[in-house]
Amino acid sequence: MSEGEITQAPLGFATHDYPIVVEAGPGQWNYGWAAEPLAATFDGRLWVEIEAQVKRGIVGIGVLDRNGKSFFHEVWLSVADGKQSFKLVTPERHDLGLLIVRNYSDQGSSEVEFQICSIEPAQLAHELYLIYQPGKVASQTIEAQLLRVVPASFVERLHFLSNDAFDHAMSVRTTETGPHTDEYFEGSGGVSEQEATAKRARAKLETATPSKTLIITGIRDPVSYSIAAFFQNLSVYCPWLTYESEVAVAEAGAVLNYYKKRLREVAWRQKPRTAADAVAQQKLSHPGEWFEGEFRLFVGIDIYAARLSDAPFVRFKNNEFDVLLYRYEQLRGSLPSMLQTGGLQALAVPPANVGAEKQSGAIYEEFKRQFKVTGDVRKVLLNNAYTRHFYPDLAPVSTWQAVGDWVIDAGRRLHALGVAVSEYAFKNIGRPRDGA
Repeated sequence: MSEGEITQAPLGFATHDYPIVVEAGPGQWNYGWAAEPLAATFDGRLWVEIEAQVKRGIVGIGVLDRNGKSFFHEVWLSVADGKQSFKLVTPERHDLGLLIVRNYSDQGSSEVEFQICSIEPAQLAHELYLIYQPGKVASQTIEAQLLRVVPASFVERLHFLSNDAFDHAMSVRTTETGPHTDEYFEGSGGVSEQEATAKRARAKLETATPSKTLIITGIRDPVSYSIAAFFQNLSVYCPWLTYESEVAVAEAGAVLNYYKKRLREVAWRQKPRTAADAVAQQKLSHPGEWFEGEFRLFVGIDIYAARLSDAPFVRFKNNEFDVLLYRYEQLRGSLPSMLQTGGLQALAVPPANVGAEKQSGAIYEEFKRQFKVTGDVRKVLLNNAYTRHFYPDLAPVSTWQAVGDWVIDAGRRLHALGVAVSEYAFKNIGRPRDGA
């Protein structure tokens, strides 16, 4: 059955005080139910409040534009979501099309029980929602939330808006790249795709009404952030990993050694030898570098003017942007209230892109178990304004503490070198040469 065929006669696009049970037949995107809009005299957009529970498979419930070729706003739900209430945003009256229930699953038919609870004028507080952050602060989880309450055309998730940031990301590319490195630059979600997203977002910003753009950005413990960012592109610089559980401890140790070598290069400003090493070096930074450069450049707000203290999030604004700044560590419990502060409804959406749940999950957890804070960690990640402002308990007591760490580390390395030289001398010096 092709898209557009309906298995149940359409009902009026109106409020129903009883549940409607819809089965969408096998085949992804097959329609199971449709309703035409009733005659209306409203201006602007509508909120269609729906309560739904999927009984089988995965279901999409959405509103088409008048030409029926694309969904203006669609929410998809699975059995795991349980009963959900949400509000679909419709196009304006002149472009309003059918309300559709369709099968999202490619594994057979789907079934949902739902009802339309209310229809009322929609008053979105913002025209554009930018999830604009340095990465590894649950941006995909927030995007999944937004797409359930805001049309996709209103939302952009990106790590940079400036050309300088793109040029910096691409500057490490050399002729020495391999398949994994090429994927980092040109693959899905790669640097080139991020540049396209930045251009699209900048075009939207040019036409957006001042103060009608909501920016959602987050902070994270700089050590945890660095490790997560490093693991995000692990295949680029550690393509030899097998990810087999029986060697997870050994592979985690090897990855940690590689991490420490690259961190030492960053600490002592040593140039990388390969493009893969250069990508790894770029990941070993703290979020403050992004906020002090990229964010301040485009938003015009000094992030250090924000006082979070123990609060999970804070809201502030200037003449152009409304900003929600959240603390990653407290996001899971505070996301609904944070979105409500921004005039949005929150649904129960599981976290996305979680390091421990990936192929490298076992190595990731073992890496964190073996990880120790060293002088290089303090120098690169902790001895900075960002850590002192947002994570003061992690910041070195003074610069002299960091210097002391480096001296201790250097002493340990010199001691290890001296032991190795002594052992070599003991074993080899004074021995007669072969044939002597």
